[in-house]
Amino acid sequence: MRHQKLHKHLMKTSMCVITGLANVTGFDEKKFSPALLVKWKPNFVHPLMHQLPQPTTSNFNRDDKNEHPKKWTIIGNVTEKGFPLKTFVDWLNNGINYAKEVYAKMRESQMTDLEIFRAETRDIFAPEPASNKWTTSQHQCKSDCEVDQLPYMLSPNGKGNLLNYAGENIAGLNSA
Repeated sequence: MRHQKLHKHLMKTSMCVITGLANVTGFDEKKFSPALLVKWKPNFVHPLMHQLPQPTTSNFNRDDKNEHPKKWTIIGNVTEKGFPLKTFVDWLNNGINYAKEVYAKMRESQMTDLEIFRAETRDIFAPEPASNKWTTSQHQCKSDCEVDQLPYMLSPNGKGNLLNYAGENIAGLNSA
């Protein structure tokens, strides 16, 4: 009964965060930690997935034969390229260590959190693909022309802001 309620709830939303699911299902997520997996298969090549963001109005499950399908799916593409699991774990550990350094700096500094974030992100958010500054460049205009050729169900609706593709406010992703 509990699983049916969860399934019904998940099928009505395009994004859902569930805390404590492991406690309910008995799943031991510690057996799947990146650090443990890399010990078993450090050279395992993780496939690189490319997914074109889609408007939430066109996310549907093709297998749902109802007149108005309510299920949500992601249509993606897996390439033959990839990266070793060890590379990912190294990157993950670097990110965790960097976050700890910034947190320690926040606790020790007289600066406000916002001032520290601005100082830290000055180099990180230099104009690059996937930043909002990139969306106004000549390259982005050419990209928009290409994307405009896609059928509606495949076209992202976040023109001008690459984090706004969802067509709705998602706390922490495209809104505060």
